[in-house]
Amino acid sequence: TSEPESPTVATVDGLAMHEDDVLRSYVDYLISTGQNDTEALRRRHVEALVDAYLLGAEAERRGLAEDSALQVEARRARRRLVGARFYEASVLDTLAAPTEADVRTAFALGREQRVVRQLYLRSPEAAEAAYARLQGGRPFVEEAQALYGTDDPAAGSLGAVGYWQLDDAFAEAAFSTPVGEYSRPFRSRLGYHIVYVEDRIRNPVLTEDEFARRRAGVDSQLRLRRRRLEGDTFVRDFMEARNVAVNRPALLALIQAIGDLAGDVEADARQGAKAFTASDKAEVLGAFGPETPLATFDL
Repeated sequence: TSEPESPTVATVDGLAMHEDDVLRSYVDYLISTGQNDTEALRRRHVEALVDAYLLGAEAERRGLAEDSALQVEARRARRRLVGARFYEASVLDTLAAPTEADVRTAFALGREQRVVRQLYLRSPEAAEAAYARLQGGRPFVEEAQALYGTDDPAAGSLGAVGYWQLDDAFAEAAFSTPVGEYSRPFRSRLGYHIVYVEDRIRNPVLTEDEFARRRAGVDSQLRLRRRRLEGDTFVRDFMEARNVAVNRPALLALIQAIGDLAGDVEADARQGAKAFTASDKAEVLGAFGPETPLATFDL
């Protein structure tokens, strides 16, 4: 039997907007933007969804939904939505909520710093080779100097770093490695690393009042970190089993074509980026076409 529909939040031009749809859309919005949940933000998000429903209904009345280009885009959007639901069911729905002890530990770590060095490597093979040399007795500083091509005694030093300031995987490695020791090789979103912890800077005073004030925020940060860590691992494992092969010439050509577009720098000057027009997009699509494969994979 099919599951019962969730309660209706609003009816927009005859279309029911269900609670599950609103909640899923709102949570995705919070995750993608990093904003904190507020009542005002909830209201604005619902209003934006109402506008989207109204615009969609009007487009259908005008027959725009039958446009072939729109149909192609709708199929792509559906594929993305189905993939997102697969990801939710495989990762997000399986995560346990942080315990009180987890939140207290994260709160304490957030009040500390670690003084660290790193070896930043581009492949797992290079990381394992560096780790083997360290295990064989080579000093971490010497390995860093050789890696970065310098005789600077500060080679690889990142100084004092905070628990919430780092890439998730890097932070967990740095804050779980004892002072005076180095980690096993690990992968972050940036590449492969080995981290060496030189010192630990602690805040000697942690009050219950401060924890009570910050508990909700720490809990939210911890949930997001676990989502990203588990999600990254799941996606990497899933893609490695798909035999992904990148069409490097096509990808490089696409990057070059985008780089050659003039764009409108003034439109987005604050970000220092180009703002591309519809004609820019048409120029690139005309050169490559929607069927140009950038990668292939097995299902």
